[in-house]
Amino acid sequence: MGEFNLIILDEYSYAKKLSQNGLSSFMSGRDIRILIKYFRLQGIEEGDLYDEIVKYLNKYEKDFDELSHQKFLLDIIKTSKNSILKKFDSVIITENEFNKIRSLKNYRLEKILFTMLFLSKFYFQTGKNYSKEIKNKYTLKMTPYQILNFAKIDPRIREFLFYELFEKRVVDSDFGKDDAYYILDFYKNDDSPPKLIIESIVDFADYYKPCCEICGVEIEKTGRNHRMCDDCWNKQKKELWKKNSRKYYEKKKLS
Repeated sequence: MGEFNLIILDEYSYAKKLSQNGLSSFMSGRDIRILIKYFRLQGIEEGDLYDEIVKYLNKYEKDFDELSHQKFLLDIIKTSKNSILKKFDSVIITENEFNKIRSLKNYRLEKILFTMLFLSKFYFQTGKNYSKEIKNKYTLKMTPYQILNFAKIDPRIREFLFYELFEKRVVDSDFGKDDAYYILDFYKNDDSPPKLIIESIVDFADYYKPCCEICGVEIEKTGRNHRMCDDCWNKQKKELWKKNSRKYYEKKKLS
């Protein structure tokens, strides 16, 4: 997946591209930090990291000057020492989790909640848990704008949509503290069978399909008002035609 607001989910794949193509911008601290973590994963010794990143920058950064950037690089090497390179494997959404999302009966809200659950599970797998007190539920530290971008939903209506999620009590927050995060009403010990296995981080939100509001079968959404499968839509059109035909003939009899 592409990045939104400098968020890189699969740092491993991103680092492989950086190692072959250079940094995304001149002396990007984010990119250099990811590369250093990647070099560690490749088995490069701690004492050799500085020389390795300098060698890389000399190759790809035309205006790189080692003397003026030395402290900058040493600081990144030091502060990234305990940081894990995020690598995507797969994320499982269980039947209980999926059914709770579907129970919202509003596709935009469902897709936001699905996106939040996916992101919180992904970050949990990479070792991030945003609360020492809340250990049994998934938590997520991200802005509404970033979440909606990942969900592919217009961020201009974020206040209304997140208010709805709070009202339905599927999402809570701990925004009163400095380290603010969302709390999702999904338990980590859920042992129901897998419903979705998300094996690609590219456009992961597209794994969540809308369903027909009549029969519940999954559909491919082609427009904002597309809420029914073809079979149910055709049946409804026939019923409407019959109803309108009866009204027409009743009016004709009265005239």
